[in-house]
Amino acid sequence: MSSEADARRLYDTPGVGQTYRDARALPAETERVWTDVIRRAVGDTAVRLAIDLGAGTGRFTARLVDALPARVIAVERGESMVDARERGALPSVVWVRGDAAALPVRDGVADLIMLSMVYHHFGAVADVVRRELRRVLRAGGLALLRTPSHETLREFEWMQFFPESLALDLERMPTRTAAIDDFRVAGFSCRDHSVIRQRIAANPTEYVARIRSRSFSSLQAIPDHVWTERFAAFEAHCRTMADRPIDEPVNLFVFEAT
Repeated sequence: MSSEADARRLYDTPGVGQTYRDARALPAETERVWTDVIRRAVGDTAVRLAIDLGAGTGRFTARLVDALPARVIAVERGESMVDARERGALPSVVWVRGDAAALPVRDGVADLIMLSMVYHHFGAVADVVRRELRRVLRAGGLALLRTPSHETLREFEWMQFFPESLALDLERMPTRTAAIDDFRVAGFSCRDHSVIRQRIAANPTEYVARIRSRSFSSLQAIPDHVWTERFAAFEAHCRTMADRPIDEPVNLFVFEAT
């Protein structure tokens, strides 16, 4: 699942939105962490209109609403993902069906764009950043990029048991330098970069349930018989783990449109 078309097929599959919403939900304490992270990243930049690009079921749309006194537009092209959002939970948000390659937003009207776990699905990253993100952001506007990178992937404990997933993500995820370069050539400066260690499970049992859902696109790409074998080894490993929370690292880049 290395192409944009493959990702589209996955996220348009009936029912995948509900699976994604249930399995990829973050603990309440982690949601609060990200709300605070976004607030600090924005700082004193005036944000009247924010866009959550690739909003999925609205996980980080909600974080934008909590963090900012701004109107929020959630842009998502997957019908199943939009259908699975928690209706009524975010009444102030405008949901728009749209694609990163042709954002349904006028030039220079946005103050902030959030990109959470979507960068690797862009077919032509440099073109999307230069032609669309820079187009809709005003000068001085911010792009917040939340993504794994080559430098963090091997710290995901489950990746040790799914080498095929690791190989795919090393192919499609950026290095930190590459992400910064993609934005630099498109007219952005990197204002900040940090690695946020987010709690994703309270204990190994919850961790197993999260991976069992197979809600990550790199796990969907593994043939079923390979998945079964790899998951059995992962589950056996988790049974030997101490009863402890599971944290994973995620990059947050703050880019400013120049």
